[in-house]
Amino acid sequence: MQSAAATEYQLKRIAFVSRTVPVVCQNDNGPCPLLAIVNALLLRGALTLPAGMAAVPESRLLAMLAGQILDANSVEEGSAHAANVQQTVADAIALLPKLTTGIDVNLRFHSPTEFEYTAEVGVFDLASTVLLHGWVVDPRDERTAAAFGQRSYNDVVDLLVAAVGDSARLDAANSGRASLPELLCSLRASSVRAQCASPAHARRHRSLPPARAQGRGGQRGLGNGGAGAASDRCRTRAHARDCA
Repeated sequence: MQSAAATEYQLKRIAFVSRTVPVVCQNDNGPCPLLAIVNALLLRGALTLPAGMAAVPESRLLAMLAGQILDANSVEEGSAHAANVQQTVADAIALLPKLTTGIDVNLRFHSPTEFEYTAEVGVFDLASTVLLHGWVVDPRDERTAAAFGQRSYNDVVDLLVAAVGDSARLDAANSGRASLPELLCSLRASSVRAQCASPAHARRHRSLPPARAQGRGGQRGLGNGGAGAASDRCRTRAHARDCA
């Protein structure tokens, strides 16, 4: 595995809101929340890179993001909450290297912005970047929306596992019953198809700027274009193919 000093990402430049903006491209490392946050900040103008730069070291991106978090969360020394803020920022900066591969998130199905809070998710808040997902239940499907409520992905998986276990005990002789892995594959595959047609999914994309930002419950998340659910969908499709 390459070190942060050795890993580099190619840059491309795009037209964005009357500006030419560098965008950091993904390499072969897989989902990368670091690039999601950095690209969002580059598009916003909160971070910049030299005009002639063709590639940027991972170590430089980590240093840039750490500096941005420090600047955005500075507090007056001696204030009542200064110690808490400083500790939260220090903890977040210590987590930044984990953002180079992927993070586990536990989303909630009622809103594209709702996640169970973790220190990794908190990094997005400290960087003033909105984390989004596309696994939103269509509110027009009232029965499904009521069943999911404000449950998280992990809550739903736990309920599914319990329900399948109960059914298996009640009808163990039914050899035609779908196995738990088959049901999980069906759930994941159907969620990919449903989310693309969901009005909530459409609203999420209409809320983003022209250069679209990209982004498990319990899965590695976030692709190379910005915060969003792109790699969730790709990983789910791959999982569905494996189960097929």
